[in-house]
Amino acid sequence: MPNYVINEIEFKNPDKAIAIFGDGFDFNKIIEKPKTLDIISGSVTDDAIYLWNCEHHDDKIIKPLGYSREKSLVWYPDSEATIPVEDYYTKQATPKTLGDLRVFAQLVHDNYKQYGYTDWYSWCNAKWGVKWNASEVEWHGTAVTFWTPWGGVPELLNTMAQKFGLEFTYRYADEDVNNCNVGSYETEVNELGEIWFQECFIEDSTAFACE
Repeated sequence: MPNYVINEIEFKNPDKAIAIFGDGFDFNKIIEKPKTLDIISGSVTDDAIYLWNCEHHDDKIIKPLGYSREKSLVWYPDSEATIPVEDYYTKQATPKTLGDLRVFAQLVHDNYKQYGYTDWYSWCNAKWGVKWNASEVEWHGTAVTFWTPWGGVPELLNTMAQKFGLEFTYRYADEDVNNCNVGSYETEVNELGEIWFQECFIEDSTAFACE
């Protein structure tokens, strides 16, 4: 269970923001996650990568692993595939046999070749800065609040500002008010009309988080 971080965006042009996001706040509107990445992520993904790399020496998936997955493969019975391909997307299916794992490894490989990431977890952390989309979204007039796991999303919101021409102030703070995981940013428009994302100084991180 992660520490949750509360995020607040106060828009200077809220009508434009609401036209883009409606009554929600979906990170996919900023950077859309490819649907083929929505497969199970975890040790089984590492098993699939290990199997693929063992069987495809000239087309390896480059992912640093902390340890060899060779011994893990003994838990998969050496038999044909039993799970339909679509189940890996619609049901987050987990491979049961070595044949299943081989099919799953193909999906992992295709993601890696097309997007540079094997699954949703690695992609979301790289592109959004957190592993999950915004949750507990609430609009309060010109402001929207939402939760994210472990950290804020300043780089993603910088992309939002540049992509849509939105102006706003952004603040975030960890639910654990003593761990200094806080931030404050504001957009500024220069003489050329370009939007810049500026980090603001926080003198007392605990007081900021409590507020």
